[in-house]
Amino acid sequence: MGGLATQRGDEASCKLLTPFTYLAMLLGANDRYRFVMYSLFNWLYCGGSLVVTMLLYRYFLVHSIYVVLVSLVVVWNAAVFYVDVFAVRGFRADS
Repeated sequence: MGGLATQRGDEASCKLLTPFTYLAMLLGANDRYRFVMYSLFNWLYCGGSLVVTMLLYRYFLVHSIYVVLVSLVVVWNAAVFYVDVFAVRGFRADS
């Protein structure tokens, strides 16, 4: 997983932060509360995932909008990829 590189005036070296350590730093948690912070973020993520899943399962309209949005993202990514490939390589055949 990538991290966030940050340079503070009071620190001599560059410190690599993960999203968890960045949020812990923002909330002022020290090493004593790392497990509590990890558990809290884990439960929040699980709860949010379950709420989204329940909405998609129970409501056909929400499910349909989600499928359309995912399909649009897939088509957009494929179109950008092919435009980039053909802009560099063109339409010549590889031999």
